[in-house]
Amino acid sequence: MCNEEKEELTIFAVNRNLKEPLDLEAHIYGFEHYRLAEHITLHNADLKAANSAREERVKPSAASGGQLDGGNLEARLPAASLKRGFIRSRNF
Repeated sequence: MCNEEKEELTIFAVNRNLKEPLDLEAHIYGFEHYRLAEHITLHNADLKAANSAREERVKPSAASGGQLDGGNLEARLPAASLKRGFIRSRNF
């Protein structure tokens, strides 16, 4: 998703492998002067974990280790996870 007014881009990535992490590498053309403002992972090692009204077992958490340099994005996705990267112009 791109918000041109705020100069922001949101990227979603899914690792469907149930056992192995995935190293994501991508070149994001036209966003060379942007920075990785935040990336969040939705993951639980227990694949049968579920949320209920009483307990939130699967919830988003801040991730570390991702980077965006000159339009080159690198991040590691844990097995069976969803990652959201939030990229913002260096002007904001």
